[in-house]
Amino acid sequence: MKDQITYLPDNADRSVAKQKFKITNWPTYNKALINRGSIT
Repeated sequence: MKDQITYLPDNADRSVAKQKFKITNWPTYNKALINRGSIT
């Protein structure tokens, strides 16, 4: 499912991720962003 949000802009991606997954573990979330290539 994560591939579904890779095309969104970084700010939109964060908003969607917050709403969809209610991230509470930010270190893991940040790692996930880096691992999926958030740095564009």
